[in-house]
Amino acid sequence: MHTGEKPHACEVCNKLFSQISSLNRHRRIHTGDKPYACDVCGKSFRQQYHLNKHREIHSGEKPYSCNICNKGYFLESELISHQQTHTGIKPHVCDICNKAFFQRLNLMKHRLIHSENKPYICEVCNKSFHQLNFLKKHRLIHSGEKPYVCEICSRAFLQKHDLKSHCLTHTTERPYTCNTCGRGFLQKRELNSHLRTHSDEKPHICEVCDKSFKDKSSLSRHLLTHTGEKPYICTLCGSINKIQQFYYLYTQYPVKVNLDVHLKESLEFPAISVCNLNRIVKKSKCNRVPNERPPSKDDAQGTPLIF
Repeated sequence: MHTGEKPHACEVCNKLFSQISSLNRHRRIHTGDKPYACDVCGKSFRQQYHLNKHREIHSGEKPYSCNICNKGYFLESELISHQQTHTGIKPHVCDICNKAFFQRLNLMKHRLIHSENKPYICEVCNKSFHQLNFLKKHRLIHSGEKPYVCEICSRAFLQKHDLKSHCLTHTTERPYTCNTCGRGFLQKRELNSHLRTHSDEKPHICEVCDKSFKDKSSLSRHLLTHTGEKPYICTLCGSINKIQQFYYLYTQYPVKVNLDVHLKESLEFPAISVCNLNRIVKKSKCNRVPNERPPSKDDAQGTPLIF
């Protein structure tokens, strides 16, 4: 019983287990199967234990309190995870990329990223995923379904966390605050990106020349200088006069910022509306548009195009 032998292997991620029952519970991570449902709110869980703990939420009692900030929690595991945010310690480290996590469960989910095995394939676009729940969320893109709807403005979203972030835009609440300058943010990733402005940290490194950058988008723009790729195309051909002549010259720019500067210098009407600009750009797929009406100064009454 206690030999340490683990003869049962997961066919998806190759993790080993000593008992078949443990393997069966583990498989639910990959399949997304959650057979234990709450009879109050309908939320489902992979294990009976997690359902039992969840039911305590409906009692309203939060028996576990943080001794630092007095914040209460329904589950002891939630309190333990919260307390680590005060220390900053992330004890669970990926042995492949060294990314650290507060919770072991998040580390386990992260490890799937490094696995080449993606058994769940979208039947529409053939994109593959590590987990079934990722595939289910992806399918919503093809169906057009947006099940999470804002009660205030009725805007709909594909994912629940996007709705939560959106709902904050209807309030003055900014739950993520910079300890250095006091600026508040709607989302944690926005705060993390902002924090780098106060430090010299540049975690995104170019594999070609080793130049480092504070954010991923800056690295992506830099990589274009090595590839020679120029994905941003100006279809306004240098000036509005060219559009009035129904000719479109194509000038390519490797960085969108450079394209924005070019457009600003080229536009005779800097406040041309976005909708009219989009119409012009769509028409620019043809070298000549015989019946296209040239934009007039009345077009400036639309939404300003901001560079």
